[in-house]
Amino acid sequence: MALAFPREMVSAWCWTNAEFKLVHRQEVSRTAADTQVRDLGPALWHASFESDPLPKTKADELEADFETLGGALRTFFAVPMLRKDPARWTGEGMAGCSVNAIRSDRRAIRIAGLPAGFELSAGDFVSILTSVPGRELLKIAVGGTASSTGLSPWLEVTDAIRVSVKVEDFAKLHLPFVEMRLVPGSLEKPRDSVVRWRVKFDATQVVR
Repeated sequence: MALAFPREMVSAWCWTNAEFKLVHRQEVSRTAADTQVRDLGPALWHASFESDPLPKTKADELEADFETLGGALRTFFAVPMLRKDPARWTGEGMAGCSVNAIRSDRRAIRIAGLPAGFELSAGDFVSILTSVPGRELLKIAVGGTASSTGLSPWLEVTDAIRVSVKVEDFAKLHLPFVEMRLVPGSLEKPRDSVVRWRVKFDATQVVR
């Protein structure tokens, strides 16, 4: 069977580290009296992954899967595995969530289709399927509790919501993912012990 690109490649494995960091692309100019900052483009998610210690055959398998990406040539979908579900999630269905509203300053969002009374917390991730097509990943900064009809209050997010995100776009909170590209040369398989290896890599968000 031919491999598909991009495809989700991380949730089937256990990770010691799967840190997602929002990197701002900014130019800073300092004078004796002031500091001026200018955005050079939208902030991008950067991820650093390191697997749990694996037997040699499993480490080889994981490494081989990521080698199919051809370094930075092809893209894949990455899940923030250390926060792959909302903190308050207990397994109830959230398959029908969507963007209900985006505040005019594009710094807050309302989500429909949640279980009644469900609480979203600061640090939870939301993945948005856009019509570009593409995937945007939002991190909640100020959470809230859904109404009896499943509508969230305004949820402040950590960075401005891109214009590609629209009302009625599908929102994914369980295993949220974003399209990424390997940082060239970052894929490694260091030895952890006599019989165990780790697979590690860095990746950067792809913007469509």
